[in-house]
Amino acid sequence: MKPKKAAIAVALSMLALHVCVLGLVRDEYLRVLGSNLIQIACAWLACGFALWIEMSPKIDAYKLHKRALKHNIGIAPGQIFSTQGQFKNYFRLSYGLPWSERVEEGIKTLGELIRKGV
Repeated sequence: MKPKKAAIAVALSMLALHVCVLGLVRDEYLRVLGSNLIQIACAWLACGFALWIEMSPKIDAYKLHKRALKHNIGIAPGQIFSTQGQFKNYFRLSYGLPWSERVEEGIKTLGELIRKGV
């Protein structure tokens, strides 16, 4: 194999491993969040390190954002992704941090806030 092709093969292998590891981290975020909620809908975006979470229409993501900040939890309320105030019951959750006890506790707290209806 020529050096350039070998470097590309190694880079692609590393990318595949990276995507696999991120998938495991993403799945862990969803497992903990889902176990603390009655029902969520989630879309996995092929790019980035974020989950797009749909909650009950009764829950305002901006209010959830403000309550979560009091627990040092950062989410992006769906309204900030719309110029017309849409996505009020959606939020974006990053899973870019490595999994840890602190992250797990934050996800559990977020799930409790959602279950309580903020």
